[in-house]
Amino acid sequence: MLYVQQTIIKTLNCATTQDSSIVELPHINNKIQEILMELPLKSRPICICGPMAAGKTTLITEIAKLHSRDSYPNVILVQMSEEIDSRVLLGSYHTAEVANEFVWKPGCLTKAILNGHWIIFEDLHLAPSDVITLLNSVVEKQCLTVVGYGEISVFHPDFRLFATVSTHNQIINHQFLNNQWKTISLEPYSQKNVAMLTSRLFPNLNSVLNKLLDIFFEEIVIASKRHFRIQTRAHTLRSVSRISINVQHLY
Repeated sequence: MLYVQQTIIKTLNCATTQDSSIVELPHINNKIQEILMELPLKSRPICICGPMAAGKTTLITEIAKLHSRDSYPNVILVQMSEEIDSRVLLGSYHTAEVANEFVWKPGCLTKAILNGHWIIFEDLHLAPSDVITLLNSVVEKQCLTVVGYGEISVFHPDFRLFATVSTHNQIINHQFLNNQWKTISLEPYSQKNVAMLTSRLFPNLNSVLNKLLDIFFEEIVIASKRHFRIQTRAHTLRSVSRISINVQHLY
């Protein structure tokens, strides 16, 4: 066991649940421990940065399961995009059942702050600037002003804020976050780590595993020389998994 600020934290040998979808790799276990050490620091949000399909969101949701948060609303997942409006986070008025009346309903962030939920903003780098400004303000001032509700200056003690940011060509673009965030970076998977992962998930492919991964990584190098985006859907860990699923019945 690991003790941080008099809080008992589960360490590597109990870092994932029994029904976990995570294949434990040494560098991932280190990141899990780093996140667990941050959780007692209640006011500090955590941002996981790393390549596409590296398991950033899965890492957070697995840790949430350790804290009996395996479903909505105990853990709230919000996919960010340019279309996200701050009202989705804060709340807004909606038509009531009674004609000509309106009722205010809290947004996902307001609901999480008031009720002590965990909230994960996936692909935060895709969010519009006003949403980023809102989140940074909440993190820095520990206060949220909501039209129709008022000012929330006391956050539920169980509230936690997480985000993920995808990187491109190992460039981490999280400069839009203020220094109140704890940033944890997932490095691109090496061929050794991908081999270990694939071997555990598809043991019947061990005889052709090296050849399969040689082809995959060779395609990444070729795409890079042609100035294509490396972190595209065709060149992620998911593509290795899809290929393995398609060919495993042949062996």
